[in-house]
Amino acid sequence: MKKTTLLTLVWLLSVLSFTAVAQQPQSAPIKPPAVQSDSARRQEAFEIVWRTVNQTFFDPKFGGVDWQAVHERYAPLVAKTSTDAQLHTLLQQMINELHQSHFFVIPPQAIPRLSSPGEQDESEAADSMDLENDPKSQALTPLERIRTRLTRRLSTGIGIDLRIINGTAVITRVGAGSTAARAGLRPGFEIRRVNGAKLSDAIAQIESNSIWHEIIRPELPDFLIANYINGDLTSPVKLVYADAMNREHLVSISREKLNGEMSPAIGNLPPIYTEFEAKRLPGGIGYIRFNAFAPILMKKVCGGLRSLHDTSGMIIDLRGNHGGLLGMIAGLTGLLTETPQFLGSMQTRQGASPLFAFPQTLPYTGQLVLLVDGTSQSAAEMFAAGLQESGRALVVGDITAGNVIPSAIIKLPTGGLLQYGFAKYVTPRGAVLEARGVIPDWIIKATRRSILRGGDPQLNAGLGKLRERVASSRLVNRVTIEVPTSNGEPKKSRAVVTIAEPPPPPPKPLGAEKSTETVSTGEKSPSPKEVIEKYIAAIGGDKALLNMTSRVSVGMVEITAMGLTGKAELFEQAPNQSALILSIEGLGSMRDTSDGKSRWLQDPLRGVMRFPSSLPLETNEFYSELGLKKLVPLLRFEGHDMVGDRDALVLMRTYKGGGSDKLFFDAATGLLLRRNNSYYEDYRDVDGVKLPFVSREESPYGLVVLRMTEIKHNVPIDKSRFVEVQDCFTTPGQVGPSLGSGRRAP
Repeated sequence: MKKTTLLTLVWLLSVLSFTAVAQQPQSAPIKPPAVQSDSARRQEAFEIVWRTVNQTFFDPKFGGVDWQAVHERYAPLVAKTSTDAQLHTLLQQMINELHQSHFFVIPPQAIPRLSSPGEQDESEAADSMDLENDPKSQALTPLERIRTRLTRRLSTGIGIDLRIINGTAVITRVGAGSTAARAGLRPGFEIRRVNGAKLSDAIAQIESNSIWHEIIRPELPDFLIANYINGDLTSPVKLVYADAMNREHLVSISREKLNGEMSPAIGNLPPIYTEFEAKRLPGGIGYIRFNAFAPILMKKVCGGLRSLHDTSGMIIDLRGNHGGLLGMIAGLTGLLTETPQFLGSMQTRQGASPLFAFPQTLPYTGQLVLLVDGTSQSAAEMFAAGLQESGRALVVGDITAGNVIPSAIIKLPTGGLLQYGFAKYVTPRGAVLEARGVIPDWIIKATRRSILRGGDPQLNAGLGKLRERVASSRLVNRVTIEVPTSNGEPKKSRAVVTIAEPPPPPPKPLGAEKSTETVSTGEKSPSPKEVIEKYIAAIGGDKALLNMTSRVSVGMVEITAMGLTGKAELFEQAPNQSALILSIEGLGSMRDTSDGKSRWLQDPLRGVMRFPSSLPLETNEFYSELGLKKLVPLLRFEGHDMVGDRDALVLMRTYKGGGSDKLFFDAATGLLLRRNNSYYEDYRDVDGVKLPFVSREESPYGLVVLRMTEIKHNVPIDKSRFVEVQDCFTTPGQVGPSLGSGRRAP
């Protein structure tokens, strides 16, 4: 098996990690004994909450809080509780000392009765089932479990969007041709009652709940639409609304199937109801709106940008966007910038992980304005902050939700739930968005009066600012210079990313020994040459390796933190061609390819990252094991260390630009056990050569395992395996959906 999958696996994790809410539980609860007294059960719940925070909180200093002292103060108080309700209140009080959002103890009575993922709604009875008896729902955070139900119900309605303004539900958008539009509803109208229920009462009840208010606040408009207005196709909804003159009207409106699309579930990420819209506005301005950073939308958004490539300015509307997969932030940014962009970093207990975007073929270079409001969350906030701080885009609208901490959920022995954050996002300039949000360059708060007067005051303001920027850029760029090629056409080159070779290794994995110091045995130290020669002999020797000219490996990829599995294929052709293809249902294929002249990474969310031709391709050589002999003069013996329960000889190479490469060889067998944070296991003989059938990569993002089931040598490989795949990122002519596609509703 190819041993140099570090970059590919970390790339994969960064694509899939840090969705809007919990995707990476870091600590599993200890199962209580089969029979427990009430007091023992409450004590165990306390220990689980304290220990989970102690092990996973992203700041090892706990923001200055002495977390051990917190345990000592609360333990006797927990012992005095006589009910679970008292315990849950006490636990919430304890984690509130961290002064962070996304840390909640949710009592069983506060857990909504929601349907399980993938189940079809036949009636309200089928739509509601006990969460505690639904194993599929246990892996979801409170917000995700709400979305499980909202997702389906958002697809059947009357075609409106709402915002909560001064405690009331105000219509902010009405889909053209929708049943709401045909019934006379307009932006600015206030919905007061639905089937007899007062929406103001529902809003007040949620906003007064100390536990649920912060969780549901950005989702409240969708929550009201899904639970009150949307529903069964066969029955109409009765609304009482106030018009522009505040006159009340009673109307019965038929529900219809809306034109949005359900995204498939991807591991722990549940299905998401997605919306997309792309169109041309007067004055040569492009407009794109989408409601989630989901794989199913990446192709549509890319196609929309390609179709609008000739516009002088672009509005990207992120209002109501709930976030999603991290990789799409980089992919979308790469379609809008001509140079690599630093997007900030995710800080976990294991260290900071930088986030980058790489320019794609012919990115959109026109003026750019992003629209945001209090319902813009997570990935949408990170995307807006990155483009705002780089100066690429102007941000207009209202302050965003400030909901960017990835969180996880575990169940407590009391039946309650613990939601906890395990990472912190920091913008390129060092700002923390959590509980703060993105502050627009121009704040426009939508009021009912402004909506009644102008329809969409934030969009109108954005258009005004965009036209100013377009006019200004035309004055500055009146003279343009193009460098012709030999055939007279303007030269258009692909961006190439310059990367220090190689990057420093990630922090020490969770499963490794705490001590990084080498252990002296008092014996004569072997030379790097001796260690490498023993390794070559252990795997079969020079002759056996040189008898191989190609290799095809097939197996599975496992991303444990996200509940994902997929197919793994590795094609290797002598002397230096290779293609690692990881296929995950709902996401697509991710590729790490070398054609012998260059190397690139490609996936459906982030697009393509190309390595400069000056970057050595030694790690992609088919005979890379033999290639280690060439590195002997650059290696030094570092001593002994432990890899699991195996004594290992450590060789190290230090690079001029910083960073190092560490190799750990089994002292007894000579086999390579570890290279930096890549681990190699389950060596088997294949045609006289020993190869590891299991490779695992540990990083701050989580764990990825490649588990091969079959490896064959000297088999023919189609040359197309080593060719760049054409898609919207690489071939701008593949523009995807036509303009205007999307649902009728907002």
